[in-house]
Amino acid sequence: MTYGKEPFDLRLTVLCMCRRIPFILAGTVLGTLIFGGGYYVKNVLLREAPLYAAESTYRVEYAVEEEKDVGVVYINQMSWNTYLQSQFFLDAVWGHLEEPERTEAGEDGVDMEKGAGADGTGMETGPGEDGTGMKDAAGADSTGMENAAGAENAGMGNAAGAADIGREALGGMLEAVLASDLRVPSTIVTSDSPEKSVRIAKAVEAAMTQEFAEEIREIISIEVIDSGSTAVEVIPDVRVGRAIALSAVLSGFFMTVITLLQITGEDGVRLPDSIGKRYGVKTVGTLYSRELEENIRYFFRESISLAAGTVPEGKNCVPGRIVVCPVQEQVDGALVLEKLKERCPKLVRTQEEKNKGEACCAVWSAADSPSAHPEVCRELREACGILLALKSGNHGGRQLEHVLEYLRQQDCKVTAVILWEADERLIKRYYAFGAHDGKGNG
Repeated sequence: MTYGKEPFDLRLTVLCMCRRIPFILAGTVLGTLIFGGGYYVKNVLLREAPLYAAESTYRVEYAVEEEKDVGVVYINQMSWNTYLQSQFFLDAVWGHLEEPERTEAGEDGVDMEKGAGADGTGMETGPGEDGTGMKDAAGADSTGMENAAGAENAGMGNAAGAADIGREALGGMLEAVLASDLRVPSTIVTSDSPEKSVRIAKAVEAAMTQEFAEEIREIISIEVIDSGSTAVEVIPDVRVGRAIALSAVLSGFFMTVITLLQITGEDGVRLPDSIGKRYGVKTVGTLYSRELEENIRYFFRESISLAAGTVPEGKNCVPGRIVVCPVQEQVDGALVLEKLKERCPKLVRTQEEKNKGEACCAVWSAADSPSAHPEVCRELREACGILLALKSGNHGGRQLEHVLEYLRQQDCKVTAVILWEADERLIKRYYAFGAHDGKGNG
């Protein structure tokens, strides 16, 4: 069975996911800090200057005979906003912004000065009519100069106020809202200062009740029922808590999906049984499997029996020779052989130990990985048994497949495979019974 046709192992996937919980949590925390922290920095720490809004409410009288016909001719919210952004309406608002605001105050001041001049003139007419005429002329000249200066100052002040607003930016400050009653729209003016918002709101009210009401034929009149005389600060809709929670949930979800795809897509071997299912090769288990010694005794029985020196016909090998060959280059074959000697001292012996032990004992030796040293196949062909050492973990399956194919082409028959550096706790939890003694190899 190939890896692609291997059935999905839910239990193994869940166990691998549990082993990677720290990785998932770390990715979740990192995603929360990046996205949630970025939202906080942008909307709280780097928040722009506050804005202020002045709202005006109107009562619109539509040109209808009955109240029920208002729903036919009324202006909806989208149309109100379209009218507010039209050049006609903006020109009307701009015209009211440029109107002199202090004309009435200037005229009051002129009247007061004229009254004072007349009184003074009357008081000083006693000495002679000629003197009175001269003083009256001087008072008139003085009053005229003050009136001209007042008008000029008022004009300069209003021009400066309109210029401070900016004609091009005026449209972006206006918004219309139609809440519930079709005859009661509202306009909202938003700017960077409360004074500017109120000033523009007054100009909008004047344009709505005058030019706009006269221009739209569906409207008879517009009345201001709530003037925008005050501006309040606009509180932005910043929800830091929800943003952080959403960032954490999405980060955790994507980390879980990524981890799941990584586990299901990798070709690593984590269970001894997977070797036989995928590649059709016997496995002796792991280094700490309880069945390790018995599997070695049975799988290599032919090699052990040949240790007496008799080689059957058709076999071209050294009697009783077994070679431990690592699959990955980073696996040390000599270390694997040393650990096997510790676990199975009666079966695994080198040439030096054989000379001191039983004559029927097979001779074990270590070789290099065929992936890094292809010439090792010459030595493997002379062996009566080959034990491949496959390191458990990621990407071991592809390497084992490559080594098996190479050795098959070189007429080197693999007897069995041992799963090296296996996760004993994962294997124990997978099988859910004490098939292993629970020890690890560091």
